[in-house]
Amino acid sequence: MINLFAEYQDGKKPMDEFIDRKLSAETEKKYDEVHLEAEQYSKKAQPTWLATIGTIVLPIGLLLVIGMFLAKDGFYNALKTRGYIFYIGLALTLFGIGTKVHKFLRTKKLEKDHGVEALSKKADDVLSECYRELNIPEEHEKIDVLFAHYKKNKKGEDRIKSIFLFTHVNMETLWFLEDKHLCIADPTLVLKIPLNAFKRIVRINKKAMVPNWNKDKNINAPEYKEYKLKTNAYGMVFVKPYYSVELCINDKDYHFYIPNYDLKNVLKLLDLEVIEPEKGK
Repeated sequence: MINLFAEYQDGKKPMDEFIDRKLSAETEKKYDEVHLEAEQYSKKAQPTWLATIGTIVLPIGLLLVIGMFLAKDGFYNALKTRGYIFYIGLALTLFGIGTKVHKFLRTKKLEKDHGVEALSKKADDVLSECYRELNIPEEHEKIDVLFAHYKKNKKGEDRIKSIFLFTHVNMETLWFLEDKHLCIADPTLVLKIPLNAFKRIVRINKKAMVPNWNKDKNINAPEYKEYKLKTNAYGMVFVKPYYSVELCINDKDYHFYIPNYDLKNVLKLLDLEVIEPEKGK
């Protein structure tokens, strides 16, 4: 079964076959430019290298400190015999926390910058222009799709390849109905798939690790508590279960993954049965 939202080892992206319309070169250039400006402002808050180091050393430091407190011979004996581990862990923890406090304070300061306000308005204007050009209606559902990378294993089978520390990338997409088709879009293009191609949704009782949280409301908001989502010091989100949306187009079987917290939104647009996987899968 082909994963519609994936990149395979040979470079193929199956979703490309279903692109119905794309931005003009002129509008896409505007979109890219405003993204570049936003990235530059983000770097003003904290250089990427410093944020990366801070994110990496914080959990390491915490593990070292906690390990000392949980030592079998007791914290005080551990401190006497290998105290250097505790102090290294403490230093790494404080450094990691310090980088996050620094970024928070710098971000708050930048929020008062008139340039940020102007950039925000410019970004909203460019986004509205993208939506108009692609004919994306105001009434749409924002749904995360779990994008994956595949590589061949020793048997020549396609298997999902981890990207850094996560298994999938949660892409925010816009879903709406159009002429008995489901449209799945981002600000640069629209995919169009016949509604009768969709067959079922299968629960995947495994954990997906994604790099960030896309929703407007906090991950700890009441509406997300039922999904038991977890995060770590890297800002990654752990999702279990997730779901496979299955479809068939021109006698080819496709599927793609969605997280558990967006299943209800998917079912608003697709009248599909949600089933448990076969045993052993």
